Amino acid sequence: MKTFIREYLNRILIGLAFFIILWFLYTALVSIPREALETRERMATTERRTEMLNQISRESSYTTCKANSHKTYSNDWDSKCETIGKKADCVLFAYQYEIIEERYNEKLDKCLSIYKAN
Repeated sequence: MKTFIREYLNRILIGLAFFIILWFLYTALVSIPREALETRERMATTERRTEMLNQISRESSYTTCKANSHKTYSNDWDSKCETIGKKADCVLFAYQYEIIEERYNEKLDKCLSIYKAN
């Protein structure tokens, strides 16, 4: 009877040891790599979101820059009209608006170089 109990306990201990070894193998080969993969995926997702937000920010800044350039252009045009004694948004001769157009185009080019190049 004692041998039977010992054999039974030995089998239980062997089974328990086998289960513990399997648990360590599972943890080392499946669980930890899966967590590492999930961490890499989260980091990649975060990087993609950050890049998308940066892109949206650049596009918004570029649009704002163009709008400010156009506002300055309109103000310069209206000021020129008032300078020659006409109402705002008047018709100007080429020699009168060339400098205004040139400055406007320079500002648009600057907007493009600042916000689209990055």
